[in-house]
Amino acid sequence: MEQHEDCIQDIGTISNIQGIGGDLWKECQEYVRALEVLLKEKDILNRNQCENQYKKVENVMKVFECLLGGNSNGLEYGPLLSELYIVLNKAYLLVKSCGEDNWCEVAIFQMKNKETFREVLWDLKNCCDVASEMLVKHNPNKFEVNMSGIFDVSTCDDVEDDEKYLLKRLILESEEHFQKNGLAQHLLQRLKDLDCMEGGNLDALKLSSNIKSLKIIDHISEGAYGEVYKSNWLGIDCAVKKMDVGYDKLFMKEVGILASLSHPNLIKYFFAMKGNAKESGECWQLKTKETRKLYLGMELMQTSLSEMIEKNGELSYVFLIDIMYQIARGMCYLHDMHIAHRGLKPDNILLNIKEKKISNRIVQHATVKVIDFGMSKIEVGSNPKATNNKHVYGSANYMAPEVLKNKSQTMTICPFEADVYLFVMVCCKMFFKKDPFYDANTMKKILERIENGERPNLPSNCDELTRLIKECWSLNPLQRPKFVNICERLIVLKRKFIAREVQKKAPCFGASKEKSHPNIELQPQLDRLPLISFRSKYMVDEVEEEVFGRTQHLAQIRELCASNMKALCLVGMGGIGKTTIAKATLNSVKHMYDASCFVECIESGGDCYKMCCNILEQLEGEKMPKDLKDAQEMLKSVLTKKKVILVFDNVKNKRQVEDVVSMDDIFASNGSTLIMTTRDWKIMEHCDTKICMVNVEELDEETSLRLFVTYSCGFQDKLPHELVEVGKKIVKACNGLPLSLKVMGAFLREKKRLRYWERALQRLKRGRELDRDEENSDHKIWNILRVSFDNLKVEEKNMFLDICCFFCNDVCSQGMLKERAIRVWTRNKEMIYEEDIEYILNTLMHQSLVKVYKYGIIRMHDQPQDMGRNIVEMEMEYKDTRMWNMNVETFHGIS
Repeated sequence: MEQHEDCIQDIGTISNIQGIGGDLWKECQEYVRALEVLLKEKDILNRNQCENQYKKVENVMKVFECLLGGNSNGLEYGPLLSELYIVLNKAYLLVKSCGEDNWCEVAIFQMKNKETFREVLWDLKNCCDVASEMLVKHNPNKFEVNMSGIFDVSTCDDVEDDEKYLLKRLILESEEHFQKNGLAQHLLQRLKDLDCMEGGNLDALKLSSNIKSLKIIDHISEGAYGEVYKSNWLGIDCAVKKMDVGYDKLFMKEVGILASLSHPNLIKYFFAMKGNAKESGECWQLKTKETRKLYLGMELMQTSLSEMIEKNGELSYVFLIDIMYQIARGMCYLHDMHIAHRGLKPDNILLNIKEKKISNRIVQHATVKVIDFGMSKIEVGSNPKATNNKHVYGSANYMAPEVLKNKSQTMTICPFEADVYLFVMVCCKMFFKKDPFYDANTMKKILERIENGERPNLPSNCDELTRLIKECWSLNPLQRPKFVNICERLIVLKRKFIAREVQKKAPCFGASKEKSHPNIELQPQLDRLPLISFRSKYMVDEVEEEVFGRTQHLAQIRELCASNMKALCLVGMGGIGKTTIAKATLNSVKHMYDASCFVECIESGGDCYKMCCNILEQLEGEKMPKDLKDAQEMLKSVLTKKKVILVFDNVKNKRQVEDVVSMDDIFASNGSTLIMTTRDWKIMEHCDTKICMVNVEELDEETSLRLFVTYSCGFQDKLPHELVEVGKKIVKACNGLPLSLKVMGAFLREKKRLRYWERALQRLKRGRELDRDEENSDHKIWNILRVSFDNLKVEEKNMFLDICCFFCNDVCSQGMLKERAIRVWTRNKEMIYEEDIEYILNTLMHQSLVKVYKYGIIRMHDQPQDMGRNIVEMEMEYKDTRMWNMNVETFHGIS
């Protein structure tokens, strides 16, 4: 602790700051000292995360010491010091809660609470960034601090140790004092439920039956599906949502979602139970004979956003921006967990507001929580079918236009993008203090006004906010930003205010810079999102990417070719990289031959005549053969005249080769070489001729990491610091399979958030546990590929399965042209533009699930293709939706 005390003592030497700035700085110092005292306690929950947070606080205070040390005018840094004070207050309260004597009550907030610690660290970083920028601006030569690694979150091992410590204490507590025994047993069951839910069993949650532990105190509010009461449960004040048993499915859905989430900007779940209302002390107010009720216990908050808007006058701009940011942060977490809210509105956002007077300044801060997940959708995109809903999702004034237009088929809507529209309408209510389209009394009228370009008034004195709002309410869902982008832009805007880079005055809504609010998004051809870039080459006969870790294999095969080896076979499990090695070999040795050819084998055998013609064309044949026999004779003639290298990829039966070119012809040829790739060596072991076998094994850990980094981080040579630990675990779970590493890397490329990577790792582990057939290599790789598939949106999944079943080489032997496929999809999708179809296809390409090769031909690796077909054959929601193995003539009438 000596180092900590020295730091506090050094900070305390700054005494020349006057006024509000000096008072705020003293308050910040007090919080640092208080944190140090709290961490001296012996028994403290989440100790590792608390200590990690304190170290970051120390680092931030050093930066502020440098900033304030040479300035006697604290007023210049007033907004920044106010923000630091708010963040340190949150850090202090978090650690204080972990060290409370009534730790069992506190544990309900602190279990699985890593996201709260991470968000506090993020807030600290934002303060530190602003201070650093100001320090460099005023004293460029004085500040020389290396900021890399300064805000590392706690390691997975540290978080796991904290969770083990809590579990140990709960086990002991459940066996001892009767007073806390009930709560400890409930929390133990809660931890078991969470483990089961994280393992994939979403129905594992067990409802409490201890209705006598609940005491209803006072009525708070009433909604469409229930009432909310202030209550006490096992000595803890809470809010309880009471519903009729007729809403059982809705209730269980909300409970299942809420119980699986843990984020500082989402309401904290306590319990769920079914019971007799008379036993909960509320029989005096029952209005019906039905006494069986459903109860959902949650964190108790002060007020709703709707009430705050009605009661308060003008609020500071920074305060409102911070509320927007916290809502967006909660929604970003929700979307990262692949859950869409679908009912966001001011009544579903709760706040705790704190104020403190320092000198003559009121420092105000709100803690924001999103609630009400009864209308939410989990695993967005998992159900491709539209379903009729009994309930209307959300409030009509806030609904996205696509939801208003298809209110009975919300399963086909883009729910994430609809949430963004809901969010911006909530923001407009915050600033304008009226519901959007408050004077329209029907959904039809609201939709008409939206489609005519009408929107709520825009702020006239903040261009950054205006741009963000306009993007969020775009008529085209694909043009709306994602919540991660919204969070980034709001925090940049907030930082400008606390650094005094923009005016402090609240936004004006009386007049907009645009007189009639023209809605340029009504013209879909304008300002469209740029299509996702795809960096792989579209040439079959060129290497698509660096052949990671295969130098030895390539050297061995080149040597065999140089020594006139007639036939060799690359053997390895699916996704191991045999095709990549074969193409790289072809590219590097074809100069040694007169001609070369690459053949993709079709499982069903395909049309041997057409395959022979294709080979002859690649080998520069001059005339078309009459029939299969003529084609085989012409191919034999070529082999006698030219030195040729042939590559047959993905051979599953030796007839796939011998029905096209005889092995005897290969061995009698003039120095020609046949290279085959296969998963099973046994198919060639009874061949009369000698074939050299080359085993292709899994990549080593170092090479696997390098390949994963290439696909997840582009041209960077290493993972972001905060993702190194989880990234290495993901690589290990991919088992050294190049295809798995590419697909997982591409899947995570645009999602550089620690919790998203942790969720992907969790899904990978879950898939490995469910894989009961250890000998079936297909299922092992499918479990990995399935993580990427499950996170696709509905239309992306449909397109992926279409390609698996229809637009592949065993259905279209010559391949399906990208432009032709887009026309097919466009003609079969109402209200979808061709540009949107291409955007969806580019998304699949971006995630390395699909590729477009030479001449614009759509191609797919056989492993994701087989996985897709298995999904269509085996899973109820996709069963009988598609057929394949039909003749290519089926497509001849489509143009």
